[in-house]
Amino acid sequence: MEKPRLLLSRLVTGAGVLVFSGWLMAAGVTETASQASPQPMDNTDKSPENQPAAATSIATAPSKSASSASLAHARGVLQGLSQGLSSLKADFRQYQLGPDGRHEDINTGTVALQAPNKFRWHYRQPQEQLIIATGDEILIFDPDLEQLTIKPQNQDSSPIYVLFNPDLIDTHYRLAASEQRDGLLWVKILPLKPANNVQQVWLGINEKTGQLLRIHMLDNLNQTVVFEFDQIQRNPSLDSSLFHFDPPEGVDVVRDQPAGGEF
Repeated sequence: MEKPRLLLSRLVTGAGVLVFSGWLMAAGVTETASQASPQPMDNTDKSPENQPAAATSIATAPSKSASSASLAHARGVLQGLSQGLSSLKADFRQYQLGPDGRHEDINTGTVALQAPNKFRWHYRQPQEQLIIATGDEILIFDPDLEQLTIKPQNQDSSPIYVLFNPDLIDTHYRLAASEQRDGLLWVKILPLKPANNVQQVWLGINEKTGQLLRIHMLDNLNQTVVFEFDQIQRNPSLDSSLFHFDPPEGVDVVRDQPAGGEF
């Protein structure tokens, strides 16, 4: 099982860009009846020492076919999420579901996104790490290692880029399932091409507030990572300095080339 430090960069820079799919998904997602259905999550006490055994992962729950009507409804909800969206800011809580459903490798922090292709993902606890998409490059700063890794941001294939361009979405995703559960609309999206080991993504949306509150992401090792969002701000004014980073003196700068147009 991957530990937090190994998860951070992979989930946010690669698979984790799918997190923004929930906030930015627009029309043009291919509808196809796929099989999977969410199960309730425990939200009573989020402290790790008091975590009861949680429900089975949404991504691995008993299957149920999706109707055309439910997929059409989900499409409309996703359109509403993206309409008029130019920026976002939120607090997040990330964890991995263990074999018994308990929350493991808990991380918290803040995230900000600016259309069309910039984001700032800041892990604060238990280990600080900063990941920034500048529009041209991905910057990954690890204070403990005193290292800054720089990777090119491939805007031709990055989900961040295409999600602001609805005409391109069909090339990358399809809408696979939809179900009401635990007070949320759960929508399943599938990458049409391999997406950094991501099999599927479930988006938990509060239809009354029009907010994405949870994401379940299943990787190719059948591990489920969950993101929960709070204090969500839609279209806040974001300072341009959020998407810029000058490394402190003495930091080792490493330039890396992603495999297969990762970003």
